Amino acid sequence: MRSLLLNLFFYSFTIVIALRVYWQGRRGDRPAMHRTLNYWGETVLRAVDVIMGGTVEVRGREHLETPGPVMFVSKHQSELDVVLLGKLMPNVNAVAMQELEKYPFFPTILRTLDLILVAVDHGPQNRTEQTVAGAKRGFDQGRSLMIYPEGTLMPLGARERYRRGVAQIYTRLGVTVVPVATSVGTIWPRREWRKHAGATGAIEFLAPIPPGLPFDRFMEMIEDRIETATMALIREHATGDMLAAAEARYTEAEAEAKARRAAARAQDAEPPATVGDDPSGSDPGAAKPGDPHVTVAEEAAAEGAAPKEAAPEGATPEGAAAEGATPEGAAPESAAPESAIPSEAGSTAADGAESPPAKVVGG
Repeated sequence: MRSLLLNLFFYSFTIVIALRVYWQGRRGDRPAMHRTLNYWGETVLRAVDVIMGGTVEVRGREHLETPGPVMFVSKHQSELDVVLLGKLMPNVNAVAMQELEKYPFFPTILRTLDLILVAVDHGPQNRTEQTVAGAKRGFDQGRSLMIYPEGTLMPLGARERYRRGVAQIYTRLGVTVVPVATSVGTIWPRREWRKHAGATGAIEFLAPIPPGLPFDRFMEMIEDRIETATMALIREHATGDMLAAAEARYTEAEAEAKARRAAARAQDAEPPATVGDDPSGSDPGAAKPGDPHVTVAEEAAAEGAAPKEAAPEGATPEGAAAEGATPEGAAPESAAPESAIPSEAGSTAADGAESPPAKVVGG
């Protein structure tokens, strides 16, 4: 019964707030929209307390004051995450699907709030570039960014591969990152009608990560810190079957993460290929018969034979035709022009150029 009451209140109240925000957006009054979102967040949290007897704790508030703008990188377990966002950071920048503009009211709201709109059907590389550009625009305006690196709501203890776009923002824009852990899914499970009465959950802002870390090191650090702190909160607030299921998901996710990292390190350990490498394993810079820039001795060595002694200048080797003579039935052999271009392999061997290891770009 409590879940029914909370859901009816939440959805009806949210519709009223959305209409109010829409009309404020039509006037271009972004500060009024932020005040309304803050009011929405506070009211919903009060309803969770009054109707469900639930308690939401906010920890690490001091990190909300990190000199910025900064990028908040958060676990995403519940619709309650977004409610907290409205209460704690109504002016924060965020990523939204561009496809939402197809629905009534959304174009005005999204554009006036100046959120980062990403087209999900444009491929990972384009989505990353759209997100980086939108994040930079927000940072230039003094607005912090909230981003969910898994890109979807996750059950307690579960984990999705962290999108590499978060590290693109971190490394390319040189921004400080505040990791965010949460256990509010113990009160309000993702996409579930039934809520848990009398439960406690928390959102915790962790110590900031300053800019300057290498790309892969940052990816490991942000994932480890968020997942470890989130599981600690779940163990504190979940009980019984809920906790057992979360522990099983966490164990499986940890094993998958370790295997994925081991595979990535093994791939990185392989030496980069050299331009012009021959799959057969032969030396690309070795002399080859028929190369117009190869000497007699080099050609003989390439064929595996002993080099012939060169004839004295002006002399004709024994058994050879006289100068200008052509063996019977054979066409005269034309000399290679001095401007002949070396083979690609020979040029590469001379330059000593190597191709850089391939980079994988990820979101």
